[in-house]
Amino acid sequence: MSAFDSPDLTIPEIIIKPAVSDSGRRLRLTILYHPDAERIGEVADLPQLHRGEVVKLGRADTGFQSLRPGSKARPLEDPYLSRSPIKLKRNRVGCDIRLPAKGSSLQLHGEAVRDSCQLTPQQLESGQVLVLARRLVLMLHYYQ
Repeated sequence: MSAFDSPDLTIPEIIIKPAVSDSGRRLRLTILYHPDAERIGEVADLPQLHRGEVVKLGRADTGFQSLRPGSKARPLEDPYLSRSPIKLKRNRVGCDIRLPAKGSSLQLHGEAVRDSCQLTPQQLESGQVLVLARRLVLMLHYYQ
């Protein structure tokens, strides 16, 4: 007997399941501000973080690309960024960010980071604003 043949005229219970589970989420960097305004909105997906690898974030590292079809990834290419990259690595509970011994500057939500910092799962969940060399603004956040 189908629901339509039933004498019960109530609506059957509907169970909605998410299309993608939370385990399918990955970290991404999105350019919020770049001196070249056309670069704003470009993204760098970071699957290597989920494999336990280090992501290098500097002048010539980590390719960012537009979400437009056919766009090619390219590094940040800002001459004020240090050639010594900042390094991101996942740990068991969050993400570590390490600055090189000299040359790179990083602000996390307006506070200068000296040597290193650790982002908690809650911080990653809400997204984190990173300012590189006081002129590039990136958002580290999850996406599906």
